[in-house]
Amino acid sequence: MKKILSAVAVSALLSTGAVAGEIYGSVGAAITTLSYWDSGVSIVGTAGMKLDNVLPNFAVELEVSQTVVDPSSPTFNSWDVSIFGLGTYAVYNFNIPNTSVTIKPRLGLNYESWSVNGAWIGSEVGTTSLSYGLGATYPLSNGLSVYADFTDKGSSNNLGAGVQMNF
Repeated sequence: MKKILSAVAVSALLSTGAVAGEIYGSVGAAITTLSYWDSGVSIVGTAGMKLDNVLPNFAVELEVSQTVVDPSSPTFNSWDVSIFGLGTYAVYNFNIPNTSVTIKPRLGLNYESWSVNGAWIGSEVGTTSLSYGLGATYPLSNGLSVYADFTDKGSSNNLGAGVQMNF
């Protein structure tokens, strides 16, 4: 499933070459929550392209995330779960009038792979689900912005912040 999502995302980005808009990338950190587990920390990277030439205020994004501090089980102290995520999103950029803030709701598909490690267990599970979120960006200087967002990935949630660079 990871290969399919990757192929769809790359195809979407490449097929818009004739109508290419502004390309951007971001990197940040997120608090990752998973039902019945303690929170962890993820590194999140996003590549996106604004499609203003085709659909004003719309963009497509490809996001990759990986836990660096794995969520742990409050019940079984020696268990933890490493979460890898790969998502593709359609994004609408809503510029708030008289401010520099942009609100970014997004909707897409997310693949997550969980690797559970414990004293006597080791297993890996993958799932694909509908994913949605809401974020905001604020420009700091020409081409550099800060962002904050929340993304519900189906089985887990990310609440994060970071920097975005426009190319």
